Amino acid sequence: MVSAGNGQRVLNDAVTAGVRLPAGIGFNVLGMSDFVISVGASTTHGTPENLADDTVASFSSQGNDRFHPTVATQGVNVPIPYDTNPEWGIAVDGTSFAAPMVSGTVALILQHNPDLSFAQIKAMLEGATVDTSAPSVAEGAGMLDVVDAVLS
Repeated sequence: MVSAGNGQRVLNDAVTAGVRLPAGIGFNVLGMSDFVISVGASTTHGTPENLADDTVASFSSQGNDRFHPTVATQGVNVPIPYDTNPEWGIAVDGTSFAAPMVSGTVALILQHNPDLSFAQIKAMLEGATVDTSAPSVAEGAGMLDVVDAVLS
């Protein structure tokens, strides 16, 4: 499990400035394997129960036709505990906060069925997504529906 990376905004700025870059250059090199689940970040727009309106976060690194995120999940305004905050929490952004959501989903899947292979788990994750208007190089199979993945 790896996060896709957070460099897309910088790459977009470089292209806008006229710099020519190969597609997928900002994608996490560790995700460039068929034996890795790569996770992109999305924003829920305040409606986490409605995956269809999610969009890929502007910072979430995109891939190319061969290497891209497997799935995407919430990576914007993710609530985490933080002891210096008077309310004991803050909201953070990043693919590094989206990847643990998928790791936890895989753990729940394996708790229910510990004999699944990597390929079966990856297929379950990809099959439990909601496709949005984002290109597959950005969202992979789509936005992960955690409940659907665990119950399938």
